[in-house]
Amino acid sequence: AELGRRFGAEIVIVGQATADLVDSSRPYGVSVFAYEATISAKAIKTDSAEMMASDSVQQTARAGGRIPAGRDALKMAADELANKLMHQIVDKARSEAFNSVNVQLVGDKAGAKNRQDFMNELKALRGIQSVNERSFGNGIAIMDVQMDGALWQNFEVTLEELQTVSVQ
Repeated sequence: AELGRRFGAEIVIVGQATADLVDSSRPYGVSVFAYEATISAKAIKTDSAEMMASDSVQQTARAGGRIPAGRDALKMAADELANKLMHQIVDKARSEAFNSVNVQLVGDKAGAKNRQDFMNELKALRGIQSVNERSFGNGIAIMDVQMDGALWQNFEVTLEELQTVSVQ
């Protein structure tokens, strides 16, 4: 993720590919080689180091030479894996873009100054679409927060890291 951020990438794909000889024969005096390629990869979001997609595929190709057979097997596996990863990445991105969750947060020990700091801190979090104050009184600030649905699963951990007020 750090390397991707350094070069301005939003997503980094890392993986491994191998091609192994699985069969060779000489039908009618012509050498035929069969290679099996295995490719695994994962797509990592650079801003959060979150894994967006992961998969592995195997393909076998036959050809009249070792290099063409290995190359063909790798190409077939790479094409299949690229298609699978692309669909996973698009589905994940679509989920993040179009799903939103409305949450009501209750901040305890909120004063006039740190109430505004609390709102600003929430607005600065990645994936927060809007923050509106519902009410404030007796040291309690109630905020309506609209956020990306994909962040919901880890939102409690994020709330524990807030500096301004404790959240209930």
